[in-house]
Amino acid sequence: EMIGEGEQVAARWTAKGTHTVSLPGLPATGKSVVLTGLMLITILNGKIAVNREEWDALGLWSQIGIIPPQLKNAT
Repeated sequence: EMIGEGEQVAARWTAKGTHTVSLPGLPATGKSVVLTGLMLITILNGKIAVNREEWDALGLWSQIGIIPPQLKNAT
């Protein structure tokens, strides 16, 4: 989803995939994951000048087992 006005654009996104790459201290799990995030973009002269992004790292880590689900629900 995207919405914009003037030089400002906001985008909300969802990505789905499979954890196939090992991370430090965690081998690939093969688990399906869903990741969500939000981007706030400033466009100047037809180019992206500023890109601010937030994504649900805690949700991702919980899905692949770095953080137990009960800790995620406690926040």
